[in-house]
Amino acid sequence: MRKDDSIRLRHMLDAAHEAQGFAATRSRSDLDHDRLLLLALVKDVEIIGEAASRVSADTRLEWPDIPYDLPPPAAQLERALTPVPR
Repeated sequence: MRKDDSIRLRHMLDAAHEAQGFAATRSRSDLDHDRLLLLALVKDVEIIGEAASRVSADTRLEWPDIPYDLPPPAAQLERALTPVPR
């Protein structure tokens, strides 16, 4: 995997984990009343989308199970970033 793609996937994973952490103890109602929470989650989704849009075609072919047009599950990103013993 190209180094820049690895960095992009890491950004996606970090933002996904951060968003999960922000939302873990919150309810849907919190989004309506906590502007900071809403903006933090939107920013993480933006980070994921921006990084995903720049992942190379080669990496997309290597990791086709990652939905690059939607925020992917963190588990798929973790698998892609785990070094494979050679």
